Amino acid sequence: MMISRRAFSVMELIVVVGLIVLLLSFAAGVMGRVKARSQAVGCAANLRSLGIAFSLYAEENRQWIPRAGAFASQRYPVWPAALLKHLGVNRRIEWADLPRVKSLQCPSHPTDGIPTGYVSNSVRVQSAPFWSPAHLTDLSAIKHRSSLPLLLEAADLFSEADNFGPFNGIFFEDRHTVYSPSHLPGGAMQRVTESRHAGRVSNVLFADWHVSALSPGFLSVERLDSGIRVP
Repeated sequence: MMISRRAFSVMELIVVVGLIVLLLSFAAGVMGRVKARSQAVGCAANLRSLGIAFSLYAEENRQWIPRAGAFASQRYPVWPAALLKHLGVNRRIEWADLPRVKSLQCPSHPTDGIPTGYVSNSVRVQSAPFWSPAHLTDLSAIKHRSSLPLLLEAADLFSEADNFGPFNGIFFEDRHTVYSPSHLPGGAMQRVTESRHAGRVSNVLFADWHVSALSPGFLSVERLDSGIRVP
């Protein structure tokens, strides 16, 4: 008895290959979305860790926290360096080591080697129109901590108008602060993004230490105003 062995036609092979490609594309899309979601969750977790570090710093310093500062200044400490002790970094580290401190980084940020993937809200409204940053700030003087953004997600790179020497300003820890309208999305010296993650949202740490994912359009000088008016 002879068994008939029917070969695949060219058209059938094309259909099979097409189905395989379609399934692989679908699987890749699912995996990509899962990865993006995981990175967004990791970013929010890192911001919560930074919120804890800020609160511990405040407990040790009579409710004062760093918001902006001059590089290597004891009087005005730069916030990423000031928080290291409370992020579990118990040894003295160099400036170049900051990119390896997990809590300071957003897993979705595309730029390697930056000190942190976040920028602090250092808006001081009374300094307008020249705009200078708030440095150490008394938490107890902030009227609405639950609605005041404290840390925001850094842009991929800071705008070219804000370059510092041969490097982009994002590579310098003392530049990781927002205090002028020009630093906001669409500004000439933009330092912050509103759409880092899937769904065009970004994570924000508020001054009461909760973290929320917010959509574009929420950032403004008014939203970043702490309400503190000190000459």
